Formats: sequence, structure tokens, C-alpha cells
Amino acid sequence: MRDIREDLTERLHALAAEKAKLQGRIDVIAAHESIAQAMLQNEEDRIARLTVPRAELPFPAEQYGVSPLLGTLIKRVLTVKNRPLTMEEIRDEILRMSNFDFGEKKPGRSIHFGLVSLMNGGEVEKLRDGRWTLVAHQNGQVPVQEAQHAH
Repeated sequence: MRDIREDLTERLHALAAEKAKLQGRIDVIAAHESIAQAMLQNEEDRIARLTVPRAELPFPAEQYGVSPLLGTLIKRVLTVKNRPLTMEEIRDEILRMSNFDFGEKKPGRSIHFGLVSLMNGGEVEKLRDGRWTLVAHQNGQVPVQEAQHAH
């Protein structure tokens, strides 16, 4: 009878490599799914705005041509990546993971204004090193800007 431990070890390594490759693909699909969910939510919000009076935004997004969908995509990228990102990283992820139509505007410029609008709305913040991150108010924490206006 032949010792097959080496064959089994080799097979286990091959299976682990295949599993890692598939996990990478699953992560990409999950990110795409997240973007599609954000786009669906934006469409549901758009339809709801057609029938319900629209609340005043805390920042003039339309003045800069920033669509609510772009803001949703920016927040989704920051959520999926789960770490502070540069504006360029956010732009690259949006371009890679969605077919967002920037129209005649340059993607970087639109995303910059989107980030500034979200920052003014208390949803994201710019770190000292220039990277952007979500403001953690989903867990009951209140952004500084909102806390100041509450008093």
C-alpha cells in the first residue's frame, strides 16, 4: 500500500488556492451588489420625492451639480472599503464598480464636490492626511456639526 499523505497535502493546497480565488471573486460580486443596492435605493428615493414634498438639504448639492446618487455611491465605496480613502481612490472605485454617468463633468471634479457636500452635511470628514472617511453617526454618535446645531 502506497503512502498518499503527500498527494493529499498537495490537493489541500490546491483547494485552498482555489478557495482564495473564489473568495476574491465573491468579494468583487458583493461590492457590485452593494453598488446596485445603492442605485436601487436612490431610484426609490427619487420616486418617493416625486410624490412627497422634498426636505431641505443641509447643503446646496444641486448648485454644484452633485446628484444624490453620486453621494450614495461615495458613501457606499467608503462603507465597502471600510477605511479612509483618497479622492482618487474613491473616483477609481466608482468608475470601476458602476456605470455612473458624469455627463460633461470630469469625474474627479464631481466627486470632489460630492465629498465637500457630504462633509458640509456631516456625513463624511476629511482627515489631516487628505483622505476621506464616513462620520460615525450610524451607531448613535452625532456628528459635531449636528450637535452644535442642536443646542
